[in-house]
Amino acid sequence: MAGNTAVQAADADADKADLTLEEIVVTANKRTENLSDVAMSVRAIGGEEIDARGLQGMGDYLTSVPSIAYNERGGGRNQITIRGITTGALAADPNTVGYYFGDVPVSATARGNPDLKLFDVERVEILRGPQGTLYGAGSMGGTIKVVPAGAKLNEVEGTVEGVISKTRYGGTNYSGAGAVNVPIAEDKMAVRLVAYGYENTGYVDNVASGATAYGIPDKVTNNVASETTKGGRFAMKIQATEKLSLDTMIIVQNQNVDGLPEVSLPDGGWTQNRWRQEDLNDDFRVYNLVANYEGDAVNLTASTAYVERDWNQLRDIHALGLFAFLPDAPLQLYDGNEEKFWVHEARLSSNTDSKFQWLAGGFLLDKKLDFSNGLQWFGSAQSIEDSLLGVLFGATKDMVLHARNNTHNANQYALFGEASYQFTEKLKATLGLRWFKFTDDRELAVSGIFSNSTDLLTTSADTFNPKVALNYTPNDDHLYYVSATKGFRPGNPNNPLPDACTADLKARGFDKAPDGTTPDSLWSYEAGTKLSLADGRVALNGAVFYIDWKNIPTSYILPCGFSFGFNADTATSKGLEVELAAQISSNWRLDIGGAYTDAHLDASFNPDTGELRNEGGQTPGVPELTLGLGTDYSFELAGRWASMIRLDAQYVGGYYNFLPSEAVRQRAGDYATVNLRWNTDFNGLNFELFANNLFNETVNIVVDTEFTDGRTYRGRPRTIGARVRYQF
Repeated sequence: MAGNTAVQAADADADKADLTLEEIVVTANKRTENLSDVAMSVRAIGGEEIDARGLQGMGDYLTSVPSIAYNERGGGRNQITIRGITTGALAADPNTVGYYFGDVPVSATARGNPDLKLFDVERVEILRGPQGTLYGAGSMGGTIKVVPAGAKLNEVEGTVEGVISKTRYGGTNYSGAGAVNVPIAEDKMAVRLVAYGYENTGYVDNVASGATAYGIPDKVTNNVASETTKGGRFAMKIQATEKLSLDTMIIVQNQNVDGLPEVSLPDGGWTQNRWRQEDLNDDFRVYNLVANYEGDAVNLTASTAYVERDWNQLRDIHALGLFAFLPDAPLQLYDGNEEKFWVHEARLSSNTDSKFQWLAGGFLLDKKLDFSNGLQWFGSAQSIEDSLLGVLFGATKDMVLHARNNTHNANQYALFGEASYQFTEKLKATLGLRWFKFTDDRELAVSGIFSNSTDLLTTSADTFNPKVALNYTPNDDHLYYVSATKGFRPGNPNNPLPDACTADLKARGFDKAPDGTTPDSLWSYEAGTKLSLADGRVALNGAVFYIDWKNIPTSYILPCGFSFGFNADTATSKGLEVELAAQISSNWRLDIGGAYTDAHLDASFNPDTGELRNEGGQTPGVPELTLGLGTDYSFELAGRWASMIRLDAQYVGGYYNFLPSEAVRQRAGDYATVNLRWNTDFNGLNFELFANNLFNETVNIVVDTEFTDGRTYRGRPRTIGARVRYQF
């Protein structure tokens, strides 16, 4: 009888374990902690969820996280916004969100963040709110950390997969990927290799017409904006001693895009009119070494990395109407960015059970960026000679009409630390501080028929970013916290303007364009809770925040077609975030999340009038409401094969992509998408069917009315496909 009771008790414990939500471990505070113990708003997406949802790139996961806005324009041209901290969707200003891959900050100044693929990734951590204490100046709005799978000692494992799909209005997509982990020396050394390739079809047709007068024939090209991405990672782990380990990571990724999925407004359908192919190439490399020493009382982590990125794009700008005296001229703009930087960080952290816990470190960034662009005529030689450029300036077909060549040498130094003290069993206080100094020396050269000049500019800034937090834990299942944190961003020099813009500047009260923008900063105040309910079957997290943002840099485009940046605006952002996860039964899980973000400009400067306006305009690129839902149901097919059905849905509210000073603005966003997947595992061979954007919702991610014509970047239409995966 007693034996039966013990068996029943064991069965009950097993059933309870099946109904308990799995705890996710994160490193948001640069130390290993359970997510439920981290006193800040963090969304963690584990490796199993990444696989179950078929997530491949940044847009797949960022668009589903409440209070995140992800404005993408293809080929690494993107902008990430958290809690409304942004000034536009063109990715021209310094980042407000830090982006890390492993221990390496890879947020780049070259037009956007590299879209590194998620194959063989342990988790993604999204830290909402300023992270200026531990992560620095690029994290005013928050930080995103992608944690790749590292090499594992004494384990042989691997994964290989292939995917094929068909996109509405487009063609067929293909991808293949593989990863293998191999021990080299028992308990001492292992390596991990990852390789992947993606061929994603375009879904917009280019109907080029109206340029025969320039010697450019009419032509139809189907499925432009096709994307080819190839890459891989190498990881090696060496356990040098019982306490010292060395981890090496190398990342190589190349992305080629043969156009952008932009269509004209008000209703361009799924076509565009480009007189030449708009090619884009993004080549990205990382070399990283991390040393970890686990002492009896103190842990030491030191990371050194070298990062290279070459980003090049060729754009047909005839339809932009940048130059009023050259309507519809066949002009192309070449953008080239070559970025290289060394980044080093070392930190010490306590490793005891003391009430007093601490972390301290130093940071060094040494960056060089070469940026160039050039404006050229791509029509016939005779057509430019007959144009105003030929008549007034003697321009010829092979001439670079306007060129900029900028060289940046930037350095950033920082010292940072956080300390916490457990006053009682339930009450803990945390203080943090980061000092950093930033310098940027730039040589700005302009040449061409409009202007010739060379300028040397230096910007520098130094500041302290403090943080204070208090958290109360009445029991193991409830956590409440409040915090106040400062965020900071350095300024940005302006490029010289050609003489042709002088009259436009004077008409707006400027003798000349400002040398650049000065630093902007914000204070963020947050209160939140993390609750474990129903014996661990339900997790409920919530946060409210208020952000006061001062001296915001914005850009203004003059009628001459060139722009400059200046500081004038102030803004506030306040909102609410709620996330709920529930293990309804042993085979049914439900996740629901939502956020309301009220991000508005309190005052905006209008260069056309020289006045400040208290208008309360919605911050560009930020939807007020975002909602997400995910649910999966597991079962056995034919009583023997493990299977799962998963549904994910999201809603992104409406928003504008540009400031209220624009004469004509059209709303983007305001769309809902649904993804559906079914997978079955046949003894290690996993077969999956999926439909992304199941109801073929038209997704306008960026609506650009900044120039004379309106255009929108369209998200991918309905895509239906299959995936086969084998794991060993």
